[in-house]
Amino acid sequence: MEKEKVKGIIEAVLFASARVVNIKELSSILELAPDEINKIVSEMQLDYARENRGIEIVRVEDGFQLSSKKE
Repeated sequence: MEKEKVKGIIEAVLFASARVVNIKELSSILELAPDEINKIVSEMQLDYARENRGIEIVRVEDGFQLSSKKE
């Protein structure tokens, strides 16, 4: 699956869940290794920061959550 599509799916899952989503859950949904999920989410975090978006992906223990920026 192309990386941009994976990013879109991760963003949608995090948005729709409104809770911390475990890396294992994302791995299962996307059929990708947890290491690959971590790498892609790290890229997404950088993308959001570069684009000055009002949202960010926050790591919480062994998962991620989409939230508004603290600023």
